[in-house]
Amino acid sequence: MVEVVSGMPFDQFLQKRILDPLAMKDTGFWISPENLDRYALSYQWNAQTSKLSVTTIPYLYKTAVTDRQRPPLGGAGLFSTAEDIAKFYQMMLNKGELNGQRILKPETVAEMTKKQTGDLAARPGMPWGLGFCVVEDPSKMEANKVLSPGSFGHGGAYSTASWDDPTKGLVWVLMFQRNGKGNPDNSDVRIAFQEAAAPALP
Repeated sequence: MVEVVSGMPFDQFLQKRILDPLAMKDTGFWISPENLDRYALSYQWNAQTSKLSVTTIPYLYKTAVTDRQRPPLGGAGLFSTAEDIAKFYQMMLNKGELNGQRILKPETVAEMTKKQTGDLAARPGMPWGLGFCVVEDPSKMEANKVLSPGSFGHGGAYSTASWDDPTKGLVWVLMFQRNGKGNPDNSDVRIAFQEAAAPALP
């Protein structure tokens, strides 16, 4: 739909309308060969060896992370860094603007970050907005207890997590490449990360 409306390939649209204006220089669907040494491998627990083993990412269709023949996906496949993700979430926290660059209208941000799914919850205490889970009741899930009602974000398939807390003016970003951890929104790593960071916050 993005390609039809914009008349641009999806990756080019993202680059022009979001990534470049936000100076998200390390975000894209492919990793350049010169940045390959920065790529964080994905791991999964191997019960037989009691060790972590490198695992593949099925969204890449068995292609190399540098393979530009792999098509960009609408729901998965972007590589990024904590710094870049923080820029995106700060833009959302600022109601669609960052460093003088207007990415979204405030009304659009409000629509994206309010409950859109009625009684259907994505996770306990969290319905879906548009592209984000919305924390309605933080007490329903352990990892959400440090967040205020109205916070929004979500966990990735490989245990990444990113959240905005508009009430406290906080952006939470956890970059973690581990498959098989179960619910990424309530992972033990996310809980430990937030419990460690929360006491140092004002």
